[in-house]
Amino acid sequence: MLFGTCLIVQAFTPQTATALVKLDFEQTFFRIPGREIWDFCIVQQDGLYHIFYIDVDENAPGNKTDWLGHATSPDLTHWDVQPPALYAGPSWWDDWSVWAPHVVRDEPNSRWVMAYTGVDSLRVQRACMAYSTDLATWTKEPANPVFEPDSLSYFWSPTTAWSSFRDPFLYFESGEWHMLSTAALRLGGFPGYRKAIVHHASSSDFVTWTDQGALYVHDGPAQNRDLESPFYIHRNGLDHLFFTEYYSGGVSHIAAPTPAGWTFADRTVLDDSAAPEILDIGGTDILGRYVTYQHPSTGEFSFVARFDTLHWLAPDSCMIYKPDPLLRNWPDHSGTACLGNPVFGDNPAERGAQTAGPIGTFSFSSQEYYQGPMSGIGAPGAYLGDFAQGHAQSRPFVVAGDIMTLMVGGGAYPTTCYVALMDAVADTILLRETGTGVELMSQRIWDISPYQGMTATIKIVDAENGAMGHICVDEIVESMVPSSAAPTPRNVRVATVPNPFNPRTEFRFQLAGQVSAQVQIHDLRGRRVWSSPSRTLDVGTQAIPWNGIHDDGRAMPGGTYIFRLVLDGRTASTGRLTLIR
Repeated sequence: MLFGTCLIVQAFTPQTATALVKLDFEQTFFRIPGREIWDFCIVQQDGLYHIFYIDVDENAPGNKTDWLGHATSPDLTHWDVQPPALYAGPSWWDDWSVWAPHVVRDEPNSRWVMAYTGVDSLRVQRACMAYSTDLATWTKEPANPVFEPDSLSYFWSPTTAWSSFRDPFLYFESGEWHMLSTAALRLGGFPGYRKAIVHHASSSDFVTWTDQGALYVHDGPAQNRDLESPFYIHRNGLDHLFFTEYYSGGVSHIAAPTPAGWTFADRTVLDDSAAPEILDIGGTDILGRYVTYQHPSTGEFSFVARFDTLHWLAPDSCMIYKPDPLLRNWPDHSGTACLGNPVFGDNPAERGAQTAGPIGTFSFSSQEYYQGPMSGIGAPGAYLGDFAQGHAQSRPFVVAGDIMTLMVGGGAYPTTCYVALMDAVADTILLRETGTGVELMSQRIWDISPYQGMTATIKIVDAENGAMGHICVDEIVESMVPSSAAPTPRNVRVATVPNPFNPRTEFRFQLAGQVSAQVQIHDLRGRRVWSSPSRTLDVGTQAIPWNGIHDDGRAMPGGTYIFRLVLDGRTASTGRLTLIR
């Protein structure tokens, strides 16, 4: 849930409540349906997170990528996809793909620097650089590729397919920039045999790099397997290396006082994910990595980015902390209906059922059983069925808005399967919605202006085990309807006759005294589309008509609109009406 624009990142960022409430069930994932998110990096500027990532079309051949993706988020939860950061080509050395971006700040030159892997048509991999002043527009280094391994020392050749030299990682130390890469030694002469390493090079300008050899040589059982996506940090007086061993998978971790002490014998696998990325948020380490999930019928894999807290157990050991995702905003929840919530993706569609139409990556459904990849809860398409029952109740909040919109689907059981606005003190239902007998969620609109100032909660209830005995909920949003004056509800009851209507309706109401009255019509985005002339009305029954015409004279399209009755410049009532064309 977002109160205003506060930062919510699992359990590692404090909440600051402001006026308006949004409950959308989103979690710290980055996902684009139809695309696969692979190796990525994250930087932060002016309170906004920027993710740069390998963007793979799920239907693309092999690992080919035409660009490096870019998206932004205030909280690692709600993402806006931006135009691609960097395109493959036109130069031959990266015309097949661009992979594995890593972005750092070069403060002396007031710019951002991106190291990435350029991949040619033979899948030969080379280290490349690009620069930006605003994290949006990137210019490739004219001298690219900036580093190629020596073919006699390393198992790499410009004419040998899939020559490993990829996944650059940049850091600044001892007055120089350092770059770690996935590579392999060539041993036993030429052609010889390979031994995987984390390669080390240094530079003062990002262009001329000095080969420093291997920072770490694979000393485990399968020494020919590449050590992918190296990430190096210093924590708790120790040097830590995170990586993924090719073929075996999983985010691996080793630690020692210096890199010379690293050994595979000390390796721990944190979970079955890949390409670790660690982000320090206010002294808390957040582990990002890409995780996979498999379609239950086609067997196809998809990839998404997931972020969780990295919890240090001791100076040399850590674990991934995954709290109950409902606890953050729904502390009071119980029953089998909550076991798989929040639900990842369009889970009914995964098993071939009717779409639920979720907004974003997560929603609530009392019959579904999949909290997403690496959650340990369920699997794609899994569900509990209509026998599941339970409830989830949000944290209390003070009603401040005029309307609340929400998405609701599932069975039509208004007394046993519903979502409700509750009086938090009296524990009574103020407003409620139930499904319409179909899985697909539809938007509902509540007039909450009569309850402004009241402490309330949102409660989702499933006490039904009949056919379609479940409820689906998403995107609960409190909003203000724009007004030139602060809204002051007077509990005036307005009847819209007829409603639905085409093309004319009337707003009928009773007045207890003489007032200046006006009706305003807004679309669902809060934009005013029509206002009646403000006029003085007397005591008694009054009616103000609207013929479905915009203030500029054009006919409004069919759909749902919000009306406000404004008396003496203050909101007296709000509600919804439906225009049918």
